[in-house]
Amino acid sequence: MSIMPDFASFLIYLFHHFLMIKTERFIKGYFFSYSMEPEPKRVGVYHYENGVGEMIAKSLNVSGSYSAEYTPISRQTPPGAIAEEISTKKPNLVFLSLNFRSWSESGVRSQEGLEELVRIREKSQVPVIMVTGGDTTYREEALKRGANGYLAGAFMPAEVIALADRLTGQTQS
Repeated sequence: MSIMPDFASFLIYLFHHFLMIKTERFIKGYFFSYSMEPEPKRVGVYHYENGVGEMIAKSLNVSGSYSAEYTPISRQTPPGAIAEEISTKKPNLVFLSLNFRSWSESGVRSQEGLEELVRIREKSQVPVIMVTGGDTTYREEALKRGANGYLAGAFMPAEVIALADRLTGQTQS
């Protein structure tokens, strides 16, 4: 009686078992280690402090499809600071205030946002939505300078999400 057939059978068994374990681990790792949910899109919200910027960021975060970060801006925000931050953080979408201060602060509407939009376009092609409080005077100028959207007046959170979805290619289920 030879020991060879038993040893050969044993080696075949080990090799087969080894392949099965490796295949099972590969399949589990490949199909089950990755989440089926897409990564949330990163959104930068740049608005002066009046609650609008926070509302935009919260609306997007609650939707679950976005990770929005609100950054307050003001007259003291240096020219180019937002464009520089965007080129560093690389968000998928930006909401930018047309004005860097409220009407009551200055007595006149400012257009620092339009100037900053030009600086953003020099560094990035990220979709930018200009935000203003009901004034559509600068809509055409904003679009000419590279804005992808314009949100004016009293708007609902659903409008913010719908506009973000359109510009990022997201679909809500």
